[in-house]
Amino acid sequence: MIELSDYQKTELNRACEMAAAPSTHLRPRLYPDGNMWCALYGENLQEGIAGFGKTPEGAMADFDYNFRCQTLPSRQNRELCQPHGSNNTTDRDG
Repeated sequence: MIELSDYQKTELNRACEMAAAPSTHLRPRLYPDGNMWCALYGENLQEGIAGFGKTPEGAMADFDYNFRCQTLPSRQNRELCQPHGSNNTTDRDG
């Protein structure tokens, strides 16, 4: 059995999380929108799911959060998703 260092374990977990992210599978369009970045899956903001951030990575993280909050069953949704004001995009921008 191969022993992994703490760093290797952390990086492996991070890679697994990224591979499971909705943005990895759905590949939303990513484009600059004013002073922010937008990740949009769908025809427009009204019909699709979007995420915004100061960086492309932040927009994708916000997209993943919004996708999960809008598509999970209501019980899981309440446990995972806080009101948007308490978990805003700047928090996910890192």
